[in-house]
Amino acid sequence: MKHITKISIAAIILISYQNVLGQKDRIQNPDTNIYQTIANSELDLVIRINNNMNDEELKSRIDILHLIDEDIVIDYSRDKSGKIKTLSSSGVGSSCLSENFDFLIISLKNNKWAGCMISDNK
Repeated sequence: MKHITKISIAAIILISYQNVLGQKDRIQNPDTNIYQTIANSELDLVIRINNNMNDEELKSRIDILHLIDEDIVIDYSRDKSGKIKTLSSSGVGSSCLSENFDFLIISLKNNKWAGCMISDNK
């Protein structure tokens, strides 16, 4: 079941972020479709991290993740304007990395890492 969930999340990312991946000849699905799919996926917790979060907001979200699963690792760096530029996150069996970060969605199921979805800046 975990494998199917990971494949489903990957498929959603591919379909929903076509412009990010350079496939501009097809219409993008709106974000609401992604969130509806996440809601239907029976995930326990979904956390979004945006590139414009301050350190306090980001730390509070990372702390929540660590309360549930200590093995989750999130590293980031900021550009000169203070926005999060580089972000990597990892848990058991998968990870996300971006050098041009816009937002990240991390999902947990049964108190363990279920996967991540990342969107680069356009």
